[in-house]
Amino acid sequence: MKRAVAATMGLYGNSLVEAWYGGYVGDGNTLSTIRFAPGQLPPAKFFWSMTLYTLPDRFLYANPLKRYSIGDRTPGLKRDPDGGLTLYVGNASPGADKESNWLPTPQGRYSAVGRIYGPSREAMDGTWKLPPLAPVSMGR
Repeated sequence: MKRAVAATMGLYGNSLVEAWYGGYVGDGNTLSTIRFAPGQLPPAKFFWSMTLYTLPDRFLYANPLKRYSIGDRTPGLKRDPDGGLTLYVGNASPGADKESNWLPTPQGRYSAVGRIYGPSREAMDGTWKLPPLAPVSMGR
């Protein structure tokens, strides 16, 4: 059963000391944010990323930015004035000034998978939590 679940969720997964996995299922018709408060970025010894997959097929989503994941290695990410980081997730652009932090999605359901490579003890024991996927109000 364990092998069947692993194959369904993602073949060739790493152990928890190698990589932490978490994420969201969302609807690309709704622009949403993932806001990391100051000092609350994914605690990675190596790097972290958020990768977008279409549902139900779980393929990478072809998009105009040719961006399939976003993370600490993404060039040009803009920090919030308070030092936090807001990612925008949705089918429609959040605006030219926010596109550096945009992970484009299809219209409809998607899966965004967060990975922390070399996770800290806080990530592994659940003390650190992935922030919620929050819909953006119409006023942005």
